[in-house]
Amino acid sequence: MKIISRLLYAIVTIAGVVLASMNMQLVKVTYLPALEISPVPEGAYFEFPLALLLLAVLVAGVLIAGLGTLLEHIRLRAGLRKQSKLNARLEQELDSARAALEAANARADEASRRAEVSSGGGEDTVEELESPERDPV
Repeated sequence: MKIISRLLYAIVTIAGVVLASMNMQLVKVTYLPALEISPVPEGAYFEFPLALLLLAVLVAGVLIAGLGTLLEHIRLRAGLRKQSKLNARLEQELDSARAALEAANARADEASRRAEVSSGGGEDTVEELESPERDPV
């Protein structure tokens, strides 16, 4: 895969050099059009080789796209940081809830054992104690 990417990079570089060498004529770029109220009646312009102008536009496009990507990256990192803090807080709440549940289960087991001992052996099960069909003696 590395060989293919390097080969593709070499082909694109060679094509760019050939294109640049064939397009070195000067082009006129007008950045302030000619207006009647303009201090420069023919308009403000500069002449630049076409290949260098294309390269400058390409670099400007890469920088603008990179800036957009950077802003998105910063936004996503901030969201990730917020979600990580929320996750840590929820894990802490879950751990404390589990500890409280284990403590409540331990207290319930202890109370059940005490009730069993005080009732004389605990031959009746919970279902038998709660059933409505049982005749009081």
